[in-house]
Amino acid sequence: MLKNLTYRQKLKWLGAGAVILVLICYQFSFSKTIKEYKTYKQYKSVSSNTLNDEAELNLLQSKNRMLDGILNKFLLDTLDETKSLLAVAGNFCNANNLQLKEYKPFPAIQADSIRTVVRSITVQGSFINCLRLLYHLETQSDIGRISSVNFKSFSAAGNSAMLLNCTVFIQNLIPSKNEIN
Repeated sequence: MLKNLTYRQKLKWLGAGAVILVLICYQFSFSKTIKEYKTYKQYKSVSSNTLNDEAELNLLQSKNRMLDGILNKFLLDTLDETKSLLAVAGNFCNANNLQLKEYKPFPAIQADSIRTVVRSITVQGSFINCLRLLYHLETQSDIGRISSVNFKSFSAAGNSAMLLNCTVFIQNLIPSKNEIN
């Protein structure tokens, strides 16, 4: 039968057979290979996501511990004498020739989910001793965050000497009643 066909007819049959062969190969091998490759990529992404989730969870937990440490530094705890503003400022004023003139607490402020309280102390004395007090409150005590400082100089009524008042505003966080410690 093949001897009776011309070269043109043989080429047509060869082309049709090649197309059928490619379709069969595609159906049995290429499509299954592509399908398996897609499945592999899907499982690989799920696996890497699981590893990434664990890494992200560890990172999140470490960040949470770091933030807790920072926030605990500013929590208001007046039962602890090292965190009591009056005790720390009073002891420092006695030791450094400063006069504690005023202590004023302000009402608590609710901002987002954090409640803060601002307290102020006013001391009178030399500029250097006031700066030493600020340094002590910022670096060596855990009484809160210094939010503002106001220096005012004035002359006394019966005296020509200049006096300096330093007002320090301290912010603290108040733990909410719903918070679990």
